[in-house]
Amino acid sequence: MEKRARLLVLAVFGVLLAIAAEPLLTGRGTDFRAYLEAAQALRSGQDPYAGVYPYLYPPLLAVVLVPFTFLPTAAAAWLWAAASAAAIAASVSLVAKGSTRIRLLALLFSPFAATQWNLQANGFVLLLLVLARERLDRGFDTDGGALLGLSIALKPFGLLAAAALVFAGRWRAGLAALGAALLSFLLVVPFSGVTGAAAAAGSVKRILSASWVETYNSNVSANGSLDRLLPEGAGESRHRALGFAIAGWTVALAAAAAAGAGRAGKRIRPSAVVDAALAATLLGASSSWLHHSSVLFPAVAALGPPAQAAVAVLYGVAAAWRLLASFGAGAGTAASLAGTAALALVWLLASRRAAEPC
Repeated sequence: MEKRARLLVLAVFGVLLAIAAEPLLTGRGTDFRAYLEAAQALRSGQDPYAGVYPYLYPPLLAVVLVPFTFLPTAAAAWLWAAASAAAIAASVSLVAKGSTRIRLLALLFSPFAATQWNLQANGFVLLLLVLARERLDRGFDTDGGALLGLSIALKPFGLLAAAALVFAGRWRAGLAALGAALLSFLLVVPFSGVTGAAAAAGSVKRILSASWVETYNSNVSANGSLDRLLPEGAGESRHRALGFAIAGWTVALAAAAAAGAGRAGKRIRPSAVVDAALAATLLGASSSWLHHSSVLFPAVAALGPPAQAAVAVLYGVAAAWRLLASFGAGAGTAASLAGTAALALVWLLASRRAAEPC
């Protein structure tokens, strides 16, 4: 059994690295070029947010990639792809806890393939989130919160999770997350001084507050699907209303569940609160690409087998939107709706789990 488990984890790594080989061998543009360009700018003391390719994240990712700028671009990309595949495989191993079914689920989880196809950073965010969930569930709120904060410093998916933890009574974890995320901006100081760190903070603030209509079929957020189905009225106001409604409900549910559990002498699972908040963030965003859902793998793994199968199938349909779109625009839109349905299902079931006392 143990040997089979190791082989399945190796299979996850091998498949994901093979998927990344396509852009690496063909030279197709990926998101990694934006990361590397930002790192090169930072190394030169320039603004990482002023490049040709848009860099839309906090500066930690660019800081981490500065050593990669000393390598040939191709070597840096291959190293990144292998490290990403390893981070996802390690995350799967930690989440699976010996379960063959969870490891097989990882092989069928199309957001992982989308992450590697685009040479995205989601694998590293996922690993930090997996470690954070484990520490939080064991009662190490400061450690778990700091790990959550580092994940936010790479990609701010976990901001709502930090807030939800505060309202759920795990204020030490939430504040540690926010503190770690904010302190990461100081890493810019050695490259461009305090002014550069302040400028980076301003850029991130503008990025987080931005809202735009994105009807491209890879956008599986509720707002993306709503904009495709009902283009009249699409825009910032509707996006914010829907996003705030989803986020507000999630935080209120976590707070109410924590209060009720406390009166009964019990607690709620902080990992489930994190899962529900992550799903709410992706569902309510202006745009949420399929690869972003890689960070929801722990939430999907915590569901029952029928729900796991449903989510995997829905994401698989969403991943095939280009093929389905060849049969007509309606088929492509239906594929995108499948991705939104997967997000909504994970959000609803993770929220229910977050409300259960333990």
